[in-house]
Amino acid sequence: MLIIVFDLIIIDTMKTIFAVLHLEHKPSSKKIVFIGTHFKSKKEFKTSRLHQAEAIIEYLKTKYPTSSHVILAGDFNGDFEEPCYTELVNFGLKSAYRIKMGDQEPSYTTWTYKGRDVTEREQCKAIDYVFYSPKGFTPKAILQLPSKDDIGPNALPS
Repeated sequence: MLIIVFDLIIIDTMKTIFAVLHLEHKPSSKKIVFIGTHFKSKKEFKTSRLHQAEAIIEYLKTKYPTSSHVILAGDFNGDFEEPCYTELVNFGLKSAYRIKMGDQEPSYTTWTYKGRDVTEREQCKAIDYVFYSPKGFTPKAILQLPSKDDIGPNALPS
């Protein structure tokens, strides 16, 4: 049996939006915090994505200073070398992909084509992640990502 509470957090100064789902496992009284987010896209917003990660970390520090059961998932619009990714890892969160894929992220979680003319270019990269607090969870498995042949000519999402 679970108790569920849902919050939508909007931090206007940075246009940071994330949804927080509070779960409680009644028999054990363990609390689980699930956060879903979507960070600002485009290369020029790297600093904005860092601020968005910092806002989530500050929220967790303020609201859940002792919680060890946190899952943060979403479209972070940046690869694992971006400051927003590093900030989340330095806070203590782990990437489920990295744990289950031998210390690496997938080759892609998005596969798109930017532009609609002769200069159209393919973009294939990992920008979507599932982070978790390692004291509270252990990932059991990840789904196999589809191959380029499986995806087809329209890329992801298609």
